[in-house]
Amino acid sequence: MKDFAVSFRVEPDLYAEFKRATEQNHTPVAQVLRGFMRGYVAWAQQQNQPHSFVSEEEKQRREAAFRNAEGSAAHEFPDDYVPPSEYFEARAKIIAGEMSTQDALDEILAPYKSGAKAVA
Repeated sequence: MKDFAVSFRVEPDLYAEFKRATEQNHTPVAQVLRGFMRGYVAWAQQQNQPHSFVSEEEKQRREAAFRNAEGSAAHEFPDDYVPPSEYFEARAKIIAGEMSTQDALDEILAPYKSGAKAVA
């Protein structure tokens, strides 16, 4: 069921080329645009998901990034504290590709944000 209309401005030359390409493929402009939208949504969702396989190179890159971030965080926020067990568990999941960085941060910080835990 299509019940939402989208309109936007585009350069006349770009639209003419796009329309010509869709006509050559016997595909309506709206169908192609819906396909682009679906593809973009799928891509965006995939970007926010942890990857099921992380290469050794990527694991090493992530470990190096963590070491760099740890040094910066310790220097800039010496009074902040996350229990080592929670931190290292999340770190391992991120490096292995089992969890996105944002999900790990949300999981670690949730008890502190809700007030269930106090910052030491």
